[in-house]
Amino acid sequence: MMRTISITTLIFISLFSVFLSWGKEIDPNDIDWSKAENLALNKPVNAPKDGTDQFKANPGWGPKEKATNGNRDTNDWMGWNEVGKKREEIGWCEIDLKELLWVDTIRIWHYYGDQRTYHHVKLAVSTKSKFEGEEVVIFDGDDKSESRATSWIGDVADDKSVKFKKFGGGEYQETPGGRLDHFKPVKAQYVRDWVFGSTSNTAVHWVEIEVYSFLGPGSVTSSGKLPIAWGAIKSYN
Repeated sequence: MMRTISITTLIFISLFSVFLSWGKEIDPNDIDWSKAENLALNKPVNAPKDGTDQFKANPGWGPKEKATNGNRDTNDWMGWNEVGKKREEIGWCEIDLKELLWVDTIRIWHYYGDQRTYHHVKLAVSTKSKFEGEEVVIFDGDDKSESRATSWIGDVADDKSVKFKKFGGGEYQETPGGRLDHFKPVKAQYVRDWVFGSTSNTAVHWVEIEVYSFLGPGSVTSSGKLPIAWGAIKSYN
């Protein structure tokens, strides 16, 4: 005689699995990206400058919205020229997720058409749009000790065939597969990425920024909510 399992029991089992996996590290090669929800898709973008005016004269200079429009083509970027001569004049791009969420994975593409390397790359998340010390540093290309993520570099932009290779931090060459940072779940609404020119020129460019939650419970305000992209991890299904 078959016994039915209540919805409450299924939820308990799922949440218990989340608890057990909380400290585990995800291998991005084990993810079915077609089932993963990009929390940053079409979300508002903020930056100290906007390429909109330059875009009118030169389509290469894109407006801020290009950083979250879902297009990973290297020529579909937002940015501007001449960041500055000083470290304090570094350029940045910030995404507002519109709600407080548990996040644990971020993928980011800067311009990669000529395999350039950007300088002073830094990625952080925060519950506030201040970034004055309250933020959690995810990746710091200048100081590996400040990075809390395990970082990977993807080879191609196509999610069906992309292969990720782990790297130890520091400066890196841009690729069509972008950089992926995976870390223990943290509460965040804002994601900010900094760069300071590259080996090619003094301009800054962001092709796409994607944010995911694989191990966190999703919305911080919704108790009992299952991980947003739980079903995308192949070995967990």
